[in-house]
Amino acid sequence: MNSPWINREHDSKNCYLNFGGIQNEECAYNTYALYSKDVFDNHIILKSEFCCENFFCRNCYKTFFSQFCFNCQEVYFSFNCRNCFNLVGCVNLRNKSYHIFNNPVSREEYKKFIEKNLLDQKTNQFIKEKLKEIKISMSYKFAFSANAVDCTGDFLEESKNCKFCFYI
Repeated sequence: MNSPWINREHDSKNCYLNFGGIQNEECAYNTYALYSKDVFDNHIILKSEFCCENFFCRNCYKTFFSQFCFNCQEVYFSFNCRNCFNLVGCVNLRNKSYHIFNNPVSREEYKKFIEKNLLDQKTNQFIKEKLKEIKISMSYKFAFSANAVDCTGDFLEESKNCKFCFYI
């Protein structure tokens, strides 16, 4: 409904320039957004709200400029984090909150950093560069799959006997 210029969308409402989504609301410029609300400029985002410029994120709320983050809230410029809250520039964290560049900080320090730095373009570029350094220094899985039995490829979930498959 009221969704001009969408392609391969199903049951979406008030969306614009989305491709390949299902049941989205108030979303724009996404590719494969599913069951999301108020998400913009993402590629593969599922069941998320108020997110922007993410790649392959699921069940996120207020997550920005991040990749492979699941069940996260208020996460910025992070990679491969699960069940995390209030992160900036973090990699491979699980069940953590109030971290900046993989270092724990107090709630007050975190809020001060957010207020001071996230609206500044120069600082955002610095955060991106620092994130690259952290990613290079850490190890992570070669492929992203969960519950994939006897499968080869990448981005596989709940699959069985798939060979050379991607985004399954």
